[in-house]
Amino acid sequence: MTTAAALAPRLTSDERPIRPHQAPISPLTGLYRGAKTDPLHFFLTMGGTRDVVEFKNPNGPFFLVNDADMIEHILQGNYKNYPKSTYYHRLKPLFGEGLFELEGEAWRVKRQTIQPAFDRKKMDDLSTLMTDEIAAFLDSWTPKAKSGEAFDIAPHMMHMTFKIITKALCNAEIPGDMAQLSSSLTTIMREGERILWAIFPALYSLPTPRRAKVRQALKHFTGVMSALIARRCEDVGERGDLLDMLLAAKDPDTGAPLSPEVLRDDLMTMLLAGHETTAMSLTWICAHLSLNPEVARRLKAEALSVLGPERRPTLDDLPDMPYSRMVVEESLRLYPPFWTLSRQVKEDDRLGDYRLPAGATVMISPYVTHRNPRYWDNPEGFDPERFSPERSEHRPKFAYFPFGGGPRVCVGRNMALMEAQLFLAMLVRRYSVSLSPGHKVEPSPMISLRPKNGVRMTVAAAG
Repeated sequence: MTTAAALAPRLTSDERPIRPHQAPISPLTGLYRGAKTDPLHFFLTMGGTRDVVEFKNPNGPFFLVNDADMIEHILQGNYKNYPKSTYYHRLKPLFGEGLFELEGEAWRVKRQTIQPAFDRKKMDDLSTLMTDEIAAFLDSWTPKAKSGEAFDIAPHMMHMTFKIITKALCNAEIPGDMAQLSSSLTTIMREGERILWAIFPALYSLPTPRRAKVRQALKHFTGVMSALIARRCEDVGERGDLLDMLLAAKDPDTGAPLSPEVLRDDLMTMLLAGHETTAMSLTWICAHLSLNPEVARRLKAEALSVLGPERRPTLDDLPDMPYSRMVVEESLRLYPPFWTLSRQVKEDDRLGDYRLPAGATVMISPYVTHRNPRYWDNPEGFDPERFSPERSEHRPKFAYFPFGGGPRVCVGRNMALMEAQLFLAMLVRRYSVSLSPGHKVEPSPMISLRPKNGVRMTVAAAG
């Protein structure tokens, strides 16, 4: 197996690099047409088991990298040579200048500022908050269990996880109507995916009816963020949560407190990522439990063995429930919440026998690599035990990276995994979930992977 360190040496002038596989598409519009029409199928087909695929692109060289060791080199071994790509700059009108957008020293300082909000002590405290909210959420399903009513669980999950993340990071309730907030967020996420794959992204700033809808959604969502900050500023007292840390942070260049706009953008980024990741993971997991009843039975048996029929799980219980962790990881393999990452090559670099020129865009897709048959048997199948220690032992580290990797790995990764495991342990002892007959579950690739037509299910009291 090639190591990341072995990938670093650059080709000398007398060496001939192997040319990457050339995607059989139009050099002018093929990349963007494929990405807009059916991006998951397009990149999965282009990637396959290939290490590197080159796409002809009018905006400069574009490569899909699908080899685990090469991905490790990009995200970790030589990460300083791979800052976020210019494609992310397209999203600045939507997400502002939060952690999502930053690079270099500004990113490092901001990351250090918020990291304490996710340390072990905080996670221990948050587990009780989470189980309280999860219990209340599952109580709200009691009428649906009695009536047998089918409903889309995705917006319910969004509501629960947004409530948890705002309480966890801001010690506050969501101001305003959650349904309106969710609708605004969906509009923003859809627009983000359109802009990312637009041939002429500047056209998206033109005053069209859709753009007016996007502006209204942004106004509503940023207004909610500003209201959360304003409430905290009026309420004297420290709580040691994320919002306190941001309010105490200083601009690394001027030493002044962060501006209201930067505060809002930071909070928006953290709350958006923090609830979207977990909500979509839980939605996909529930669909998998319906399609794989033996998995649901085993999850329930594990939870009963560790917790009994009534006791709520704690953070200390989670290591004793390894199967629930495997179920979460397998669902994240098939449906990673953010299905693509992109980086810009700062200086010419070498990936094995391939040369990447400075200025090229490198795309890495968890969705594609998580289905690479070189690393995964039956890649489209749902098989939690592939994450057992025995079957994971020889798998390359970056064959699996649902939260990214290296220094920029998602800061809320452990919080999301904890919340998912706590939810599963409480769900399976109380309810069984079943997809509505004939309901087709398929992903819709916005910036995140949401279910295209929702996930319509019925719930019943667990037997």
